[in-house]
Amino acid sequence: MNQDLPRYAQMLNLGDGSDLEKLSGIVLDDTMAVFKGEWSKTGLPPNVGGAARIAGPRAEGQARFEFSVPASGNYQVILYWAGHENRASNSRCVLERQGQPEEVRVLNQRQTAPKGANTLGTFQFNAGATNAVVLHSKGTDGNVVADAVEIRRAD
Repeated sequence: MNQDLPRYAQMLNLGDGSDLEKLSGIVLDDTMAVFKGEWSKTGLPPNVGGAARIAGPRAEGQARFEFSVPASGNYQVILYWAGHENRASNSRCVLERQGQPEEVRVLNQRQTAPKGANTLGTFQFNAGATNAVVLHSKGTDGNVVADAVEIRRAD
């Protein structure tokens, strides 16, 4: 899947003048997501591909990153965002896996993890099945950022 992406969409920009860093997993940049509601662009680093999307609580925004994995197994799911004081501390994130119950997480996007890489967890995925990471802005206490999702083989 990565070879089909523009080269820059796989690159992490730390915003500190250092070289761009290539991400190793299946990378879904915001340009590959399906958006509902009102989203605008932000370039606050760190970010993947040079920009991210942002939606406020009244936008009733939804960002859907769909993917499949090449082989069944355990994969780490990583979400990228740049934390800021105007971000939501209660952003709802849903992991949809075909034939399995939804995993719902509440994300604090006011905080920035090292390199903007926030681990959602490690999950079992089946080869070829359609999966999705879905971010929601409705009912949050701030802005929700949808930058990128990375899926890395864990076993």
